[in-house]
Amino acid sequence: MTEQNQTSIDLTPELEAAATNAGDILLDQKRVVKIDYRGDPNNCLTQRMKESRQLNKASLATLLVEGGNVYALWSKDQGTGYWQLRYIGQRKSKGIRERLCQHLFSKDRRTGAQLENVQMCLENNQDVGVSVIQVTPDEVRSAIEELLIKSNKPDWNVHK
Repeated sequence: MTEQNQTSIDLTPELEAAATNAGDILLDQKRVVKIDYRGDPNNCLTQRMKESRQLNKASLATLLVEGGNVYALWSKDQGTGYWQLRYIGQRKSKGIRERLCQHLFSKDRRTGAQLENVQMCLENNQDVGVSVIQVTPDEVRSAIEELLIKSNKPDWNVHK
């Protein structure tokens, strides 16, 4: 087939290589930032989550200082050193802080936020953490997310 007759372009190898590179950074356990859920134990869970959102405002700002549009949620038993990958997601850079807050502190009813899973981890005395990377151009973040989910199969992502 001549180049003039070509009707498709296979970018799979390039996207898979980009996803591998992104995964090497995103899934590096040294990059996981632990979320602090101290809050007053006498308060109801909803109030504690609001307190935790305020408590972690600076941590999230630091985490996102270089931007971010693909993220991972993690959990680990308190006192252990090993984080377990639970979820991989993506969001446009300008909306990532709010999306992380939906997962970590206050679920938006319209989304598939992981707040219930996070709360279950807390009830089981597990720590919850987050890692974030910036994938450029922003338009390929969904493909990178999909390839990372396919290769890592995090528990909280719905597998098809």
